[in-house]
Amino acid sequence: MLRLLLISLCFGTSFFHATAQIVDLELASDSWPPFTHSEESMAVAGQLVREALNRNEIATSTKIIPFKNVLSGLQTGDYDGSAALWKDEEREGYLRFSDPYLQNQLVLVSKIGGDVSMSDLSELPDGTTLGIVDSYSYGPESADFEHLEIVSGESDQANLNALLKGRVEYILIDDLLIHYLMQFQPGDLATHLEVGHVPLVTRSLYFAVREDLEGGEELMAKFNRTIGEMIADGSYHRILKLHWIKADIDGDGKLEMISAGSTAGLEPPSRSYSVATDEEHLAMAATDNTYYIDGTIYQSWDEVPEKYKRPTPRKEDVEDFTFMRMNF
Repeated sequence: MLRLLLISLCFGTSFFHATAQIVDLELASDSWPPFTHSEESMAVAGQLVREALNRNEIATSTKIIPFKNVLSGLQTGDYDGSAALWKDEEREGYLRFSDPYLQNQLVLVSKIGGDVSMSDLSELPDGTTLGIVDSYSYGPESADFEHLEIVSGESDQANLNALLKGRVEYILIDDLLIHYLMQFQPGDLATHLEVGHVPLVTRSLYFAVREDLEGGEELMAKFNRTIGEMIADGSYHRILKLHWIKADIDGDGKLEMISAGSTAGLEPPSRSYSVATDEEHLAMAATDNTYYIDGTIYQSWDEVPEKYKRPTPRKEDVEDFTFMRMNF
């Protein structure tokens, strides 16, 4: 009897460890705030990936290294994956990619009073001075720069300084950063800048692991499913520090405005960060006006119950945001 009991305990213990085992992935990224950065600072892409994997009992560690070393390390097997990559044909040869879970969406910005209604870079007049960041890879859209006078800066802050001092007429800034300015520096944004609503350059962000990583296909399926769950439960918003995002929450091919919780605000949101993943959805993002609040979709703001129409929490003093704060 004692022997049978010991055997049962051994099998029970083995089963517990098998089901509770946590896989450890070693990831690598370059420093690219606010998307990837050290774990001590705000790095929204890294945090989204870490949370989605942790929910599936997959632990991660991340090394911040030069980008060329990220790619070479993935090819040689030094690292298991990376939290934030753009997809191209060469990388697909040795990496397995998730569904896109974030977007780099660059919008046109001018000084207050400027015209930012353009839906394409080609609509800017010949000779217009446009500030861009040196390290961005603009892909096919770079062909639209040929009639412009391009002024490269080392950072968004450098380009903002050039705009405010009149050295350039326009700059391109990631829409996520614009949303942070709306939340944390609304006075500066309203006083100094006009911001376009249509992304002129877009790049999807993916989580990727080595193609030969054992269990990689199942891992990606879990990751994709969990990102959808995080959008629905508001944790995606909390990591991005945004109250509203746009995504296809119910899989019907249409975008909904998704609230982070049961507080919707007194007025409909004038702008929301889109998690759209293709041109069709990006076009819809400018016109769609359905709202997902507390598990229910409402077809208009008038349909939203009054109990949800309360002021959204103010987040002006967020410690994590200090390193992204823009100087005006």
